[in-house]
Amino acid sequence: MTPGAGGDIVKWYENQFAGDPIYNGNTYTTPFLESSVAYWVSTSNSSTSVESNRVKQSITVAIADAGFNQILSETETSANLVAN
Repeated sequence: MTPGAGGDIVKWYENQFAGDPIYNGNTYTTPFLESSVAYWVSTSNSSTSVESNRVKQSITVAIADAGFNQILSETETSANLVAN
């Protein structure tokens, strides 16, 4: 995510409205995921402390039958991978 207008800090959250950020930075690397999850992201202005609304970022994890390996193309991202 790129910081929004006036925001220079990207903040990642596990909840839409409550809690402290779990990470500050443009790119958040998730822990190992076994199921689908959603994170919420906002931008904040370090000079004024004004923070944007949080935007939902969903990651879908689909587990297929074991025994098959998937070769990933260069265009696939973690948000659209299917493990099999």
